[in-house]
Amino acid sequence: MERTSQNKKNNEGEKKMCKRKSGKSGFTLIELLVVIAIIAILAGLLLPALSSARERARAALCMSNEKQIALGLMLYAQSEGGFFPRAYYYLNDSSKPYMHWSGMIRKDMKGGNNSYVCPSMSNGGWAPTCFTGGFNAYNEPITPPDGQVDATGGQDYQVPRISYTVNELIMPRKKSSAVSWLQQVRDSTLLSPGKEILVCEFTDDFQRLMGTSPGGGAALKSHRPASAIGLTNVSGEYNSETAGLSGNAYAVTVASARAAAASPTATSIHFNYVQWDRHRDKPNYVFADGHCEPKEVGETLDPNNFLWGKKVYSDPRIGDITTDGTNPIK
Repeated sequence: MERTSQNKKNNEGEKKMCKRKSGKSGFTLIELLVVIAIIAILAGLLLPALSSARERARAALCMSNEKQIALGLMLYAQSEGGFFPRAYYYLNDSSKPYMHWSGMIRKDMKGGNNSYVCPSMSNGGWAPTCFTGGFNAYNEPITPPDGQVDATGGQDYQVPRISYTVNELIMPRKKSSAVSWLQQVRDSTLLSPGKEILVCEFTDDFQRLMGTSPGGGAALKSHRPASAIGLTNVSGEYNSETAGLSGNAYAVTVASARAAAASPTATSIHFNYVQWDRHRDKPNYVFADGHCEPKEVGETLDPNNFLWGKKVYSDPRIGDITTDGTNPIK
């Protein structure tokens, strides 16, 4: 009797256990919503960090490119008695195509043409100004970014794509002997080479790089150098190819740089050629002593430590670089 009762209890226990095992279990709607919310929060925290890490990696590669370019420019100056190359010039001394500074140091670039392209430049770099027939002067095929067309006039001695330009106060637009007032600059004449920018990052804004000139007409001027000075005021274009210029220059301010970038014209200040907000507002620069460093725009335009040249070395017609037409920058 006792055994029968015990067996009955055991059977009932086993049935209950089987029932529990075979019963369906799962998340409730509230539990699912909580899980989804947690995943969304984690994604929100991780994605910006991943994006920031990617941009840091691109900025590091850009810096590596600039170190290659710096070495090429230093080797050029060393072989030319201390003179930096011109930004560009006419091979025949009168008309296009251009011999560009990137072509002048090309043989010393160990990283090849890839060293001229910043991975953060959205359009993959500008093509040469002149690429008639779809090639540059080195017979390399040119595939320009959207919107850029050949300015005609031959094939420039310029790399297929470029993300960098130079400071014309040190590397001038002395395109021919007719621009007799401009001069090449020797490294020993610089007042503070470790605090004077030589190379900067090109803008990827088509309108900021459009320009006009008497000889070249209207075109995207990927051969042009940049500068951070104006004439008559902080927003007045300094066009060094114009005859008869004189007087003091005005240092570009952060406010005038922002205004010019917001409303670009063919005669804007040439600081418009600079992408001063790349790499999370801290683009890379090559300085005239060969070192490379990232800087915010305000740091480069600080009148108490103006990094775009302590004077207009390439153009003796221009007096001091000033804050207001009278008081020099430091």
